[in-house]
Amino acid sequence: MSRTDEADILNDPNATIDELMAFLNGSASDAYDAWTGDWTVLAEPRWQTAIITAYTIVIVFGFFANLLIVVVIARFKQLHTVTNIFIAYLAIADVALCVFNLPIQLHYQLHNQWVFGRILCHVVMPTFGVPFFSSSLAILMIAVDRYMLIVFPFKPRMSNKYAILIVALIVLFTIALSTPLIVSIQYVEIAHPIIKSVKTSCAETYWPSYTHKRVYSVSIFLLQFIMPICLTSFFYTRICTVLHRRPVKKKDTRRNLRTNRILIAVVLTFTMCWLPWSVFALTSEFHNKIIPVRYFNLVDLLLKLFAMGSACINPFLYGWLNDNFKKELGKLFGYNVCCCGGKRPGWRGGVSYSRTTDINNGTVLLRSEGCPRDKASRDQLQPIDYAQVTGDYTQVKGEYTQVRDNGFDQLATFTQVIGQDYDQPSQYESLKQKTGIAAL
Repeated sequence: MSRTDEADILNDPNATIDELMAFLNGSASDAYDAWTGDWTVLAEPRWQTAIITAYTIVIVFGFFANLLIVVVIARFKQLHTVTNIFIAYLAIADVALCVFNLPIQLHYQLHNQWVFGRILCHVVMPTFGVPFFSSSLAILMIAVDRYMLIVFPFKPRMSNKYAILIVALIVLFTIALSTPLIVSIQYVEIAHPIIKSVKTSCAETYWPSYTHKRVYSVSIFLLQFIMPICLTSFFYTRICTVLHRRPVKKKDTRRNLRTNRILIAVVLTFTMCWLPWSVFALTSEFHNKIIPVRYFNLVDLLLKLFAMGSACINPFLYGWLNDNFKKELGKLFGYNVCCCGGKRPGWRGGVSYSRTTDINNGTVLLRSEGCPRDKASRDQLQPIDYAQVTGDYTQVKGEYTQVRDNGFDQLATFTQVIGQDYDQPSQYESLKQKTGIAAL
């Protein structure tokens, strides 16, 4: 007679010795599995292989793709803009997730054992959410900058130094919000009295109560995910409304629409990738049995893997859908990328320009009939052309430090149009004398 129900066996006075011994052996085996983590589905080799392979692909691709974005922005001054500063920070946050967060989380959940020491437990674990939550705030600041640029074009634009300061404040703000986790997370060593094994864990054990922990989790979810995404959506809705009211024939309007589509795609990617895991993590605080315990870590890892898909998609949105990035990426690898998408290593062909001046934005708009300019192309302009462009530039208000491409149209500052040779007022005066132009 075989009985497996715990109550039946322990309460049945007629239970045989064999049945009692089988039950006790099974209980000991269950206790050992619970201690070592062998009871989870992740203990199965097939699941471990699949999860490790998928994570390796995402980590390697996400690391190198985002690192490339950071390198391209850092190396080329024409990409040193407010928007690109925030994009570079988003890429750095994704690099941090790929290098530190994902590998450590993966190992901890696969082996149910913290092997990284006491210091990393107190330093790394509480800051797991910093790159993720600060990314949502950086995306919000991109929307704010675009909103001010398009809806209020005559107001001064945010400077690069101010953008860097905002990034620093975002990081400090997110770390400050992680302080309760730093206090609550503890490194614990537990010795099992029966199987004579020591288990180390790094977990939140010092919360005053579950209520405090739940209030904190809800607050973080609202403050660092829902609110930034809602505000970002509001700003882009207003931006699109303003742009669609403007005449479609304006090239600036078409250019802004294209740029905004890319940035909106970044927002949607971030939201769709991270929302499932965020909701799962928050729901688990209130209903920890929403997923069978055997599958909990598997579901958690799969949702984190899906969330990190944004780290692989964003570089594509930054780079391949942005002409500036494609052009500078081509320079990084030693070839020029034409506006039409062609690659011409070492190209030094001619190019001609027509020009107009945008007084409101403080820009000189040059139309090039050829690939983007290089030094040899600029040398083909006669002194009179330099003087005319310089004259136009002296009329514009402020400096417009961002280069933006749209087909064969390019917006640039005086230095980017002319080069360093005529950057000083004295050189400009000398240029006027050489060309015989008294006033421009």
